[in-house]
Amino acid sequence: MTQDGSQPLPEFSRRIAVASMRGREMRREIEADRAEREAVARRLGIREVCALTAAFTVRELQAGRLYAARGVVNAEVVQSCVVTLAPVSQSVAVEVDSLFAAGFGPGEGGELVIEAEEDDVEPLQDGAIDLGELATQYLALGLDPFPHAPGVSVGDADSVETDGRGGPFAALQQLWRDRGTE
Repeated sequence: MTQDGSQPLPEFSRRIAVASMRGREMRREIEADRAEREAVARRLGIREVCALTAAFTVRELQAGRLYAARGVVNAEVVQSCVVTLAPVSQSVAVEVDSLFAAGFGPGEGGELVIEAEEDDVEPLQDGAIDLGELATQYLALGLDPFPHAPGVSVGDADSVETDGRGGPFAALQQLWRDRGTE
């Protein structure tokens, strides 16, 4: 929350006001600039987001109440190898299929009927869908949770020699020493 009580904008924000749709289907292509990519990388705890684009189709499913955002997020990222900490480049392509609702209950003109689990429906924020935030969330889901440098496996960490102090981080400490970063 900001001092005025409003929600701060996410690192990569491209809002679409659903009131402007009026029953139309809208297509949007978005791209993060350098500062946004750097902020997204910090948020996701990765080395770098080299490119981040998305293409969406947003359409109204129930007049003024329920909206679907579908599309694809494409990114080029650099993560750290979980064994050697070496940079690992990765292309990410993630399909997006999300529902947004103006409310989760009775409204003017009757009940809101949603044929999905309530957990699968996001509330609209100030009458808008933030496609940039949606892209960032789906990018996070598409990242490799255990990236490995080419030719490296988790078992390779067992073969790293330590100075005899042992402990759960001894192999990592040796890797840092070998890189000359200690």
